[in-house]
Amino acid sequence: MKDLVLYRKYRPQTFSEVVGQEHVVRTLKNSLVENKLAHAYLLAGPRGSGKTTIARLLAKAANCSGRGQSPEPCNKCASCEDVNSGRSLDLIEIDAASNRGIDEIRALRENVRFGPSSGRYKIYLIDEAHMITKDAFNAFLKTLEEPPAHAIFILATTEAHRLLATIISRTQRFDFKRLSPVELAGRLETICKKENVSVEPETLKLIAHEADGAARDAEGMLGQILATGEKKITLAHTEEILGLFSPRKIKALIDFVAAQDRAGALNWLHQTVEAGYDVGQLLKALNHYLRKMMMVKLSPELALKVKQELAEEDYATLAAQAQNVNHDFLISLISTLPQVKQGLDHYPLPQMALEVALINLLSDKRHETRDMVATQAQNPKSETLNPKQTQVSNDQKSKPEIRNPSSETQDSNVLNLIQSKWPEVINEVRPHNHSLSGFLMGMKPQSATADSITLVTKYSFHRDRLSELKNKKIIEDAVAKIAGRRLILSCILEK
Repeated sequence: MKDLVLYRKYRPQTFSEVVGQEHVVRTLKNSLVENKLAHAYLLAGPRGSGKTTIARLLAKAANCSGRGQSPEPCNKCASCEDVNSGRSLDLIEIDAASNRGIDEIRALRENVRFGPSSGRYKIYLIDEAHMITKDAFNAFLKTLEEPPAHAIFILATTEAHRLLATIISRTQRFDFKRLSPVELAGRLETICKKENVSVEPETLKLIAHEADGAARDAEGMLGQILATGEKKITLAHTEEILGLFSPRKIKALIDFVAAQDRAGALNWLHQTVEAGYDVGQLLKALNHYLRKMMMVKLSPELALKVKQELAEEDYATLAAQAQNVNHDFLISLISTLPQVKQGLDHYPLPQMALEVALINLLSDKRHETRDMVATQAQNPKSETLNPKQTQVSNDQKSKPEIRNPSSETQDSNVLNLIQSKWPEVINEVRPHNHSLSGFLMGMKPQSATADSITLVTKYSFHRDRLSELKNKKIIEDAVAKIAGRRLILSCILEK
């Protein structure tokens, strides 16, 4: 037991040790007490949710000679010990991924006629059942519908929709759910106590979130950390070993985004990637963080759920950011991330996909990141950053102006210049990319600043193509040649 990975070492040996899946456990325990076991079960649900564990518990309890009227296996009789040690002749586990053909099913049909070696039932656990071929399943139908009295079939699958309807109708189906972060964190805490390891609560919550409802994944990550031999596991240590992003790390990036600080956001991203963190992992963590922000903004009930999943300090920070970030901007940011993920392979460096997305988002001045009501409540005398209210006098225009990404204003002169020369820009683009010039004919410059221009389109496909680095460069070069000034290009969808 000492050398086993955690998810095998601490696999539940009784129904009471199972975390989550109460609806499944309760029904199976009642069936065992009343001695009304079905001849075929279908356990369907996400990976790592406990399907195989519960299947083995059911098999063990069904043949247990020492449980009496209790639904729990005794783990002391010969049958229980055989199952626990993996040498039971009455529990046959079949990997359907490698035994999926009609010949294997015919062999199973022949073997099922023979009775159990010592127990009451001979139990067949077919894992990844959706991998069995259609012909093999058709050959299995009659046996599954009317098996011998001593036979029980348990089919486990992560993709129940791929099973034949005729197969599903012949089984008693149980749908497993993903485990909540709270349930997973509690499970990990129990394991740490048994391993005599001290761990920060924030660390367990980070792993629980990363596991995405899979107990096996959570225990696997915890085992990777414990393998270092440390007896005190910190949040920073966990982030370094697993390459994860805690809410406290993501918080820094959101601060830059909320402040419209493009340089700060890109610098943070550069330092993070240089430290060895994966951009794909960052996108996943950023998705989780922004989702929680949206939940906090939407309703107090959802905010309470988020509060239960985070440390008190992390929740307070996230809630404050949620109040200060405009709803539309948050939606735009969340909607952009899937496109960034798709574009990771299209750039020489993966982080460039996120860099381009951040530049485009923070260049779109329609998105004011701070809610007006919240800003005015905190500072009633402060002026609202509304482009329509930022008109300056001729005297002010003549003075040198120090610009930063969060204080750029619309420049009607630049916009009028680009609009008047737009047909020429399209003609300049055409020799370099004919289809790209076709896209531009259906677009129009909507707004401009002293150093940027924003196009509007009706189609997300056109927007995505224009967001590609090589296409952006072609258009920006054309604008610079025709209009005589270099402008950063961004493209948005028409509302």
